[in-house]
Amino acid sequence: MLAIIEDPEPKIRQRIYSYFLTLCQIRKDLFVSQSNEIFPKLTVCLRDPDPAAKRVCFMVFWEYLSFHDTEESSQVIQLLIPYLDSLLPALLENSLLTEEDKENL
Repeated sequence: MLAIIEDPEPKIRQRIYSYFLTLCQIRKDLFVSQSNEIFPKLTVCLRDPDPAAKRVCFMVFWEYLSFHDTEESSQVIQLLIPYLDSLLPALLENSLLTEEDKENL
């Protein structure tokens, strides 16, 4: 899937991102074990020109960041640190923020 993640067809990219969303929901451990391969590709997809594809990719990161215990939260956040320079601006740009959120940032 990573080999064709930059397919020129928006619907193909949207389906690939949907696959990663499902994979993250079912097997987050695979994201953790393969983070060095997955995150560089997925941070690029947050700038996808197709809004529907970009929205699905955006959901992958929020799903990845949802965790159930403090041990897991520490591990998943540590794996994202190398990608924060490209990830945070895209996440903020695509988030619905209140005025208070914007002031706090």
